[in-house]
Amino acid sequence: MAAMRRVARSRPTVVAHPAAARRQPPIRAAYEHFRLERQGALVSRKTLEYYDGMVLPFLAYLDTTEDLIVRLLVGSGIRRAEVCGLAVNAPDGLPDLMVDSMQRGRVELRVRWDGGAKGRESRRVPITPKLAAALKRYEARHRPDTTYPNLFINEHSRPYEVGGIDSMMDRLQVRVGFRVHAHAFRHAFATVATKLGWNFEHLRSAMGHADYSILQRYVRLATERDLGPRKDWLELIAANPVMEWA
Repeated sequence: MAAMRRVARSRPTVVAHPAAARRQPPIRAAYEHFRLERQGALVSRKTLEYYDGMVLPFLAYLDTTEDLIVRLLVGSGIRRAEVCGLAVNAPDGLPDLMVDSMQRGRVELRVRWDGGAKGRESRRVPITPKLAAALKRYEARHRPDTTYPNLFINEHSRPYEVGGIDSMMDRLQVRVGFRVHAHAFRHAFATVATKLGWNFEHLRSAMGHADYSILQRYVRLATERDLGPRKDWLELIAANPVMEWA
């Protein structure tokens, strides 16, 4: 993901991956976030080098659908069941990817009460136009032809279920050599959104929390850790909604 120059200068020297000099894709930002967490936990240099050796080559070969789902988890903070419930056309005839205002830089995901939203309360989540464009490309080019309304369809031409997302995380874990779970990407979203200036109400609403108590930890994480240049995260997570949509 994002090329975090300040962090790179402070971390131990490692063998550079061939893609390191190019602009990093958004999925790598999730790995950088994980790496910063491990570095903050004072893991050894050898462990960090092991992570780099396992993960960086792997990121270049992620399957299109799995790559997109991970980008979505990081870029929206929605839950596994909510990812599975997203529809190309929902029961009300409207898409859950709402791009009518994309020209003005405003794109939202609709997380529906009947599409897996926790607490059965619908909400809307801002995402970046770049992520929205990737979702539209997937729908047009890679999504299998099916009568199911769900956005994400697996290799068996059936909608993804929570167990399928968990299996995806298991496959990622085997490849990278450390634990990978979907909820960690939700944490990454909340921490970075806080760093990008989201206020508590926008963040609480987007994440579907009933109150603000859980959000306090993300404020602490955002203030304690150097997450790199703000601009590098803006390809992945929407900027402060008040500033962008005023």
